Amino acid sequence: MTRRRLRLAYIVNESKRKTSYRKRKNGMLKKLNELTILCGVDVAIVMYNSFESRPVIWPSAGEFLQRITRLLNLPYAEQTRRMMSHESFVEQRLHKLSTKLLKVKKDNREGEMNALMHKILSGERTIDSLSSIDLNDLGWVLNSNLAKIGNKAEEIMRHSSTLASSTLAPAQTLTAFLPGAHSFTTASPFVVSLGTSNVVAPADVFSRYQGTGMQTGPTYGGPGPRYSQNP
Repeated sequence: MTRRRLRLAYIVNESKRKTSYRKRKNGMLKKLNELTILCGVDVAIVMYNSFESRPVIWPSAGEFLQRITRLLNLPYAEQTRRMMSHESFVEQRLHKLSTKLLKVKKDNREGEMNALMHKILSGERTIDSLSSIDLNDLGWVLNSNLAKIGNKAEEIMRHSSTLASSTLAPAQTLTAFLPGAHSFTTASPFVVSLGTSNVVAPADVFSRYQGTGMQTGPTYGGPGPRYSQNP
């Protein structure tokens, strides 16, 4: 049975809050002891609470003072080398979330353009009604798909050349590998040329303006799709 996910919020009920504090305090002290033994690090903690008359000091008051004194005697650069303030933690978290948001936007846009590409190829839509931004993104998706097709075609041709050098005849070898491909034995190598070479990937555009608050994306052939950095 999986554990229910805990909702991180202040526990209003005092009895439940006290029980939770006691359990988590004991668990934290146990983990600190394991950390010092397994990793050989010096750890000290002081914790104030409304349930106990004295603060919790670990491992002891004497050891705590020794470790704090040792820290204060270090040069300031060494003291703060791995220190993280609330501001730096929030900035780091925002940066990670922004990067994740850009990836989700890019993936959604690629899926949208792939669906549009299939509709155009099937005749359901035309490019006449597309904006310059849509044309730019559609061109990038077409280039990506053409590159995948070219790589797959080269892989097939390399594999067919390997099979052709075996004991089977070339036509028999290629037919065994790719049924119905009789004409491949005499055809010239498959060449795929990219389409509009001046389109830009959505990810490049997003990362370029990340954190500026600007809206991205000029016209077709320019830096790419236009999205607001805010969700």
